[in-house]
Amino acid sequence: MNMHVRGLLQLAVVVGVVFGTVFWLVPGPTYPIEWAMRILLPSIAILGWSVLRWHSRRPEILHNFLADVAGRYNEWDGLCFALLVDVGDGCCRLNFYFQNRYRGRCHCRVTLHPTALGLVFLRPKMAPIEMDFTSGGGEFGVARALCAVPCAVQNRPGICKISICVDHPDGRGETLRHRVGSHVSTNFPRGGYINKMIRFPGPVAEHVVNRPPAIEILSTPDLPTGGFPVIPVNTPDEPPLPRRDTTL
Repeated sequence: MNMHVRGLLQLAVVVGVVFGTVFWLVPGPTYPIEWAMRILLPSIAILGWSVLRWHSRRPEILHNFLADVAGRYNEWDGLCFALLVDVGDGCCRLNFYFQNRYRGRCHCRVTLHPTALGLVFLRPKMAPIEMDFTSGGGEFGVARALCAVPCAVQNRPGICKISICVDHPDGRGETLRHRVGSHVSTNFPRGGYINKMIRFPGPVAEHVVNRPPAIEILSTPDLPTGGFPVIPVNTPDEPPLPRRDTTL
């Protein structure tokens, strides 16, 4: 189930609950059309909720590594992601964890724009970070980038705007993980974005060397076997296993 179908089902649930409640609470004489709406709208809400719940509880083909690392995460067009902040080599490090829910590979373009809280004209300027990578089918990985943090915002909360665009050049393919991530806002004409609350660490470096993010693939599933290990069998060149004589 892609994000567009899921969005339509969620909209059907909301519309069915809201307008179904209105039709049941409106006083006065009832007409046949009102009775039809009283029955139809709650039925649509129950059906949509049932489909969403069934889909979310389907057995996973691959293990959900992102849930182990981040707990809650977001998703855009089949690519689940989470942003975690830590310190590496004395610098603030932004760790963009990603996980492909589909069998088909996807090309991802991500922009991280961290900013401090406060009035716009008083905020220190922080450079955005561009990430461009490809995630294979079912892969789980992380893109790490160093971030220069001005002294005025160290050890303070901030916001990181995540802009993301995902392309599936070969199609999405089979769904390997059924748990979906939280919704992100649509960024027309393509892509999505979300503002995540973060906390800048300190003390860390105020200036870093400008270098591309380091992409690390942490798990690559064996898709031909469905993520399961291959059990070796005897080949024609190998002698057969000895047979045990069970005759009395």
